Amino acid sequence: KQLSGEETGKPAIATLAMQKMREDLTRSNVFFPEKSQLEKDLAGTALQLEQIKQRIEQRKIDQSSYAKLKAQLTDYTNFVRQEILPKARTSFRLPTELYAEELAERGVEIPIDELLQDAHSAFTKIQQEMNVLAPQIAKKRGLQAKDYRDVIRSLKQEQLPTDQVLPHYEKRQKEIEAIIQREKLVTLPKRPLTIRLTTDRENTNFPVPQYYAPKASQKTAGVFIIPILKPDTQPRAYNDFTYPAVSWTLTAHEGRPGHDLQFTTIQDKGISDARSKFGYNPANHEGWALYAEAITLPFMPIEGQFISLQFQLLRAARAFLEPELQLGKISIAQALRVLTEDAGYSKFFAQQEIDRYTVRLPGHAPSYFYGYQRLMQLRQEVEQQLGRKFDQQKFHDFILAQGFMPQRLLRQAVLEQFAKS
Repeated sequence: KQLSGEETGKPAIATLAMQKMREDLTRSNVFFPEKSQLEKDLAGTALQLEQIKQRIEQRKIDQSSYAKLKAQLTDYTNFVRQEILPKARTSFRLPTELYAEELAERGVEIPIDELLQDAHSAFTKIQQEMNVLAPQIAKKRGLQAKDYRDVIRSLKQEQLPTDQVLPHYEKRQKEIEAIIQREKLVTLPKRPLTIRLTTDRENTNFPVPQYYAPKASQKTAGVFIIPILKPDTQPRAYNDFTYPAVSWTLTAHEGRPGHDLQFTTIQDKGISDARSKFGYNPANHEGWALYAEAITLPFMPIEGQFISLQFQLLRAARAFLEPELQLGKISIAQALRVLTEDAGYSKFFAQQEIDRYTVRLPGHAPSYFYGYQRLMQLRQEVEQQLGRKFDQQKFHDFILAQGFMPQRLLRQAVLEQFAKS
């Protein structure tokens, strides 16, 4: 009723949106959305309306409210299709200044050229590290492997049956928590982490591992969700997240000591909205999760270490592929080749990545690599300053207790408060 205007007595939100957009259309410097993404959004309208209807029925709200809202949203959709879609951009590329702003808003604090140089260097270094481990795994498992790419393909053939995926990940989380406690990596919360498989809707929308954060005001656990292949909508070659070796790094990233510890710390310490909501940026959020993988990696079995490096390779690739696509330095075909041939991911997942870089979330993917690099550099700086006094558990607990903030402010807090305490 609020959306339709019945409850507020004000114009419907769809009406206000059309008015604002028509005003904007009179300007000469309008930057239109990208055509293919807009077409996808329009195609999803029917499903969204059906989901709204189901929620109204579940809450036993008067159906006349839905009929009014549906008519308004249908008018809005027709308006976008008739007046906006014909003027939509046919190129995904953002103007360089705008793309630089997208990176900055997501916590990347260095120029694009510096980001590209760091990412390419890291990508080559990680490939070398993987080629050190690859022969050891090949010998252990009796494989005829020439380089790390062959070993990735071999490990991914060990796909878990659907009914074993959830028990496997639950077991893996317990194993990693035991490592955390034994090695004193970070302080664990008392409540357990919840792990579940994706729903059909989640699996259709964005079938990748994800973490659903709990509400800061409630002492409930977050949820780590795992995608399950749906043969009717996804190719059988989508094999990136459901084999034993990959579960080490995914669980460390999404669960503990990764994202789950960020949000349980926010809950337990009552961290302010300024640092839990308004100060949020992906470089801090995702940078910690990559760092969590890295501090867990030395204690994984060799196959887990190897695939953890593969995911580091992906994050480095993101940090140069997305900017180079946006700047017109490489083609989509070249980026797909890097992701599938050099990084070892399925074509299905690689295409999802390309969509992310070009139209879905430009500016977001490089923040993983940048945030991780800054945390590793900060740790090295503090270790050098404190020497034998350095305590990694206290260091990690301090980092998490800061909530979300730009990397430069996090560094300032660590050096001024933790390193001098």
